[in-house]
Amino acid sequence: MDAARKAVLYVPSEEAIDRSLDARRYVKRLATHLDLTRRYYDPSLDDLRLPGDACSVCVLTGLSSLELESGYMEMELDTIFKPQELVGRLRAALARDFPIVAIVDDAYSDYVMSAFIKAGASAVVGTSGELFGMVVSRVPSWDALIPYINAFPRLA
Repeated sequence: MDAARKAVLYVPSEEAIDRSLDARRYVKRLATHLDLTRRYYDPSLDDLRLPGDACSVCVLTGLSSLELESGYMEMELDTIFKPQELVGRLRAALARDFPIVAIVDDAYSDYVMSAFIKAGASAVVGTSGELFGMVVSRVPSWDALIPYINAFPRLA
């Protein structure tokens, strides 16, 4: 890992990472490419300042298949709308070209992916589901996204 590459990873809870094998694997691989500082997100947070040496920020979000089947609206609030609001607040607080990456577990629709682009994400990563891969919107340089791309598993 390049010591100069640091990022802040916002998560709703440790359970959010643990509930999905795909998200857990992706975050674990991402941690081999970036020095990740985990923070728990809450839309009511006033202080969104990042460490001065952070090269990017990422927000873990998404729905597990079990949550999709259950259809509980509060789960959608916690896994789509609150993180989308956080991405929007980060975009407003950070420089226009600062890389913000939304990491979507079980990316089941282009609506979810495009919602994060509209909120201000530079890129959206789908760790599993129908939209596995990366959608890039606005980045001045691909350098900041290389660790996110390299965290995908190698294809044989």
